[in-house]
Amino acid sequence: MRRRSDSNGASDADQDISDCEPLPPTKETEVSPISRSDGLGISLPRPSNASSVLSGFEGGIAPAIHAVLEQGTWCDKVSANKTKRIKIWLDTNAARVCWHPTNSAKSFFIDDVREIRVGADARNVRDDAQVQPEDENRMISIIYQGLTRSKGSHMKYMHLRTPDAYITNLWVEALDQVTRERTAIMNALSSSTDKSEVSITMAWNQAMSRKTADQPAAFTLEDARRLCRQLEINCTPGTVKTHFDWINPERTGQLSRSQFKDFVNSFKERKDIQHEWRNLTMGTDREIDEPQFLDFLRMIQKIDVAKDVAHWSTVFDKFAKAVPAGSQTSLEQTPRVKKIMNAQGFKNFLTSSWNAPLKLSKGDEVLDRPINEYFISSSHNTYLLGRQVAGSSSVEGYVAALVKGCRCIEIDCWDGDDGRPVVTHGRTMTTRIAFADCVSVISRYAFHSTPYPLIISLEVHCSAEQQQVMVDLMLKHWADELCTEPIMSNSINLPSPEELKNKILIKVKASEESGYSQGATDTPTSQTRSRSLSSALANAGISDSSYMTLSPR
Repeated sequence: MRRRSDSNGASDADQDISDCEPLPPTKETEVSPISRSDGLGISLPRPSNASSVLSGFEGGIAPAIHAVLEQGTWCDKVSANKTKRIKIWLDTNAARVCWHPTNSAKSFFIDDVREIRVGADARNVRDDAQVQPEDENRMISIIYQGLTRSKGSHMKYMHLRTPDAYITNLWVEALDQVTRERTAIMNALSSSTDKSEVSITMAWNQAMSRKTADQPAAFTLEDARRLCRQLEINCTPGTVKTHFDWINPERTGQLSRSQFKDFVNSFKERKDIQHEWRNLTMGTDREIDEPQFLDFLRMIQKIDVAKDVAHWSTVFDKFAKAVPAGSQTSLEQTPRVKKIMNAQGFKNFLTSSWNAPLKLSKGDEVLDRPINEYFISSSHNTYLLGRQVAGSSSVEGYVAALVKGCRCIEIDCWDGDDGRPVVTHGRTMTTRIAFADCVSVISRYAFHSTPYPLIISLEVHCSAEQQQVMVDLMLKHWADELCTEPIMSNSINLPSPEELKNKILIKVKASEESGYSQGATDTPTSQTRSRSLSSALANAGISDSSYMTLSPR
């Protein structure tokens, strides 16, 4: 048994039992914008620092927000096709950012905000939304998780141009602080008792801060569903209700503070670990001692314990607790104790880094073998955020993959308008983004997480003219990072990752309709892709041999 990934994209489909199954009983109204002094219906002194109007908080879904945000601010909502003036406000009771009084589709939960970008940092996510340079310092791009019946859950973007930097700072500080608390609350599911207790208290205070004076201080089913979304517990509303009702068998529809804690902890239950524990203790649920723990490591985990017994004894001590060791003689000055491990300690061990699925390396690894001898973390249709046929294309896909350490990403290139190539999943209903935006964001994040080489898998459906535009853009943005000639001449082996550090490699697949069908290598084989594109890059001075040998085999 190994530590399960904490990734919210991870699936438990291969498990016999789901962790989220029931637990067994044991038209905006146009209003003319008004002057700053009274446009929001309040007296508005200008503080020296926007952040001074925001105070820290222990509970609520939002911090103590300045009345400006609750009253609403006039902003320009910028998109590729038009700019619309809207009034946007913060509904602290519902924890939503809204820009329509009755249409809930024109709002989003603060909990669903994934990132806020300001000014020049937001260029890559604004796509074709044109902004004048003098307005850039007033631009806010909000990236949030949207939910529609047709597309399900997907990333959405809102680009706002605020009246001035003061309003910009108000919104950014408010949303940033909520995002920070949201991150802290995620520890409610931590295996660390101390971290979990603090975050559970924070989550309770948040839920109670939403209550009005005439509402009881209790946790409702609607609160539970909001919390599960906040904690990124990916289960159905019915599953949430099952956990809720199991904690509250009286079906009162409300949970007390202690029941709330049990509700959160119910999502931490690992039935697979419970099964192993019952097997280990012969169904008695008694504690285990060190010999039993070491036997588990040998028999179940297949660890060579004898190779380092002292190490595993130390690990046992870390997760065990001390208890009195029987009777004590009159001559003994200190009580005798022994170490035992209970079910919680066993679970904490299995979900800790001490039980990592990979052997921990001692010092930095040296990747000095030819690059083709390594498994490479790769991404398919990297630009897509949602479904393959009707999803959204965004540079955020590249940011996410590169930040996670992905070393091979894909770009599907097609002819765009005005001679500008675009990236999209061809012949589908997916949206498109500019190729220039992709290479720009890749240049910024290519080596964010690791210095090892980044492979760009180009699938080219462009005309020769737009292929040349692609080459010019790659040379411009990647410059010296782009590998344009062999590392070593007359070598029969590919270079190693060590030799290719901080280099970008290109492998290209040309479409049949592009008209290029020449071979990729001097000695093609039946396993080699025969439709690799070389002419456009060769015309730019990029040697075929430097990148075409990286075509997948």
